[in-house]
Amino acid sequence: MPDGIRFINSLTIGLASGWARPLIRRFVFDTARGDAWILHNIEEVGQLERFLPDLYAREAPTDAAA
Repeated sequence: MPDGIRFINSLTIGLASGWARPLIRRFVFDTARGDAWILHNIEEVGQLERFLPDLYAREAPTDAAA
């Protein structure tokens, strides 16, 4: 992609109903785990620049092949 990349990340845990949200935050996904998850995503996305351009160049169809 000549203009760069757009990366969207989403994490869904639990139920759609609001009553479970406080329980999940307290026992499953507290602030420390949330902070660790954010750090993990920063590190993971930071690795994309190391291999994604070459992968895209190798795998993306060219105008001649389309």
